[in-house]
Amino acid sequence: MITKAGQAWGIDLMVAVAVVMAGMTLIYLYSYQLASRGERQLDAMNTIGERLANTLLSAGTPENWNRNTVTSIGILTDSTINQTKLEEWYALTLADYNATKRAFRTNYEYFVNFTQPIIIDSNQIQGIGRAPAETKNLIKISRFSVYQNNPVTIKILIWN
Repeated sequence: MITKAGQAWGIDLMVAVAVVMAGMTLIYLYSYQLASRGERQLDAMNTIGERLANTLLSAGTPENWNRNTVTSIGILTDSTINQTKLEEWYALTLADYNATKRAFRTNYEYFVNFTQPIIIDSNQIQGIGRAPAETKNLIKISRFSVYQNNPVTIKILIWN
């Protein structure tokens, strides 16, 4: 009397291995896709941050802009930070922060500070924009310029 119970057990083993392998493949693909989504968002934030930094460290549009005429916020004149433009940007940020986000063409929040104190109307301020509180993602971009005849590092934070 010959039985074929061993063959049935072998088929069960192959099916179990196939199910486990399929499950592991699905978990791998899901985690890979999740990581890629986060990387894409950080890449997009970095691109926007670079664009914001380049725009900010330009003369702006029009070149001698003010709160009423600005289309692109830039704070430099002759490669140094212009105090008048800095004050106009600060005032615009206080009056309508979202208008400054539109001028920078970003939906992300931003905060800019210098390694040297920023003086606006004889007052020292910490930075311009909204300081990050609880952030999901944060990008920091640093640029160098001249402010009040001294070299300064400008730190630009982009966050959501």
